[in-house]
Amino acid sequence: MAYNIKPFESVGPIVFGATRKEIREELGEFQEFKKTKFSKNTTDDFGCFHVFYDTSNRVVAIEFFRNAEVTFDNMNLFVLDKTALISLFNDPFAIEEQDAVIFDSYGVEISFEDNEVDSVFIHSKGY
Repeated sequence: MAYNIKPFESVGPIVFGATRKEIREELGEFQEFKKTKFSKNTTDDFGCFHVFYDTSNRVVAIEFFRNAEVTFDNMNLFVLDKTALISLFNDPFAIEEQDAVIFDSYGVEISFEDNEVDSVFIHSKGY
């Protein structure tokens, strides 16, 4: 399944602001865990991605890993290099770091390992 990014709205069937219950019913099997000791709430692991919730159990972010297909403008982000991603998003406010690119205008952060996309983090407005 391809998960298409609609900035600040949704990623595939995952809608920002949806309840934990709605997401679990939509996506099925999951593992609940605490991402870090500083996390204010637990996270749901659906295999190739994690869904993050605020303290009201509403979706605020999703993190996808290499075995997922995440698309923006019909392009699979996991097969693009850093230069192609920067061109695709064309974000004047992009922040380029050694191992990540943050596209603030889209709520997307892409992390790299060995010059390949390692994870794609998408968040709601104001996250």
